Amino acid sequence: MILDSDFNYTELLYAYQQLMNEGSIPSCILVGIGYGTSILKRGNYRNRDFLPNEIKNLESGNADNFAVFLNGQFIDHWSKYPVDKNKTTLQAHSYGGLFLTYLLTKDNLAYQNLIISSSAIWQDKSVFKN
Repeated sequence: MILDSDFNYTELLYAYQQLMNEGSIPSCILVGIGYGTSILKRGNYRNRDFLPNEIKNLESGNADNFAVFLNGQFIDHWSKYPVDKNKTTLQAHSYGGLFLTYLLTKDNLAYQNLIISSSAIWQDKSVFKN
């Protein structure tokens, strides 16, 4: 599963296809989670969903609710497909990386692997402390 897929899904899909064609990785279901708009445009709720604490002048602080969605309803939806729950991976970058770093502090993570790149720890240093 790829967070911020409005931003990076195309590149990750291309890389996945290349690696699969080379036989370097097994086949998988690649799912992107996005908001249907650029990360800079109205209607993109990554601040709200990825930032765990309220930050002045930003709609933020909804990370716990977003985690409940990802760990529950979202992953349950994929259980009807031939998915090995022991090999689930969640990938995110920047604010999404901060969100995944925040998830590391939780006990009930439904994903077995996290790929965190360029985590925006600067936006909420309390996550790093935890």
